[in-house]
Amino acid sequence: MVKNLDLRVLAITRKMTVVGDFSCWKDACVQHGLYNTVDICCITVVSLSETISLRLPRETIKKLRELADKEGKDRSTLIREILEHGVKEKNLEHAVELYRSGQITGWRAAQLTGISLWNFYKILAEKGVLIQYSEHDLEEDLKT
Repeated sequence: MVKNLDLRVLAITRKMTVVGDFSCWKDACVQHGLYNTVDICCITVVSLSETISLRLPRETIKKLRELADKEGKDRSTLIREILEHGVKEKNLEHAVELYRSGQITGWRAAQLTGISLWNFYKILAEKGVLIQYSEHDLEEDLKT
């Protein structure tokens, strides 16, 4: 049997991590007497997410806990979903403001928000924003 098995994991990338249980590799190699050193070049690579800390009022934390329980989710998952939804909404608000002020076309605003032009125009109507579309806008849209 081989002693002092050296396991080396090669992961050459920023903001990435290698995930996996290497004990099974070690056991198999030791058991069969195959190698003194095993190089594992790529097992499973997933991108890391960043941890953010924030202070919330106790009442908000209580409401988050209650909502998570109602939906059968852990609090972290619920907070992540709420933040992702909020970021999309904020992005939409920004695109609507840019459109309203005439800085971008409807087509460009729809692209920025990741929705169809038709859906963007429906949102504008719901918000009471008049659709502004000129020949110049048409020419710009046809270029892209």
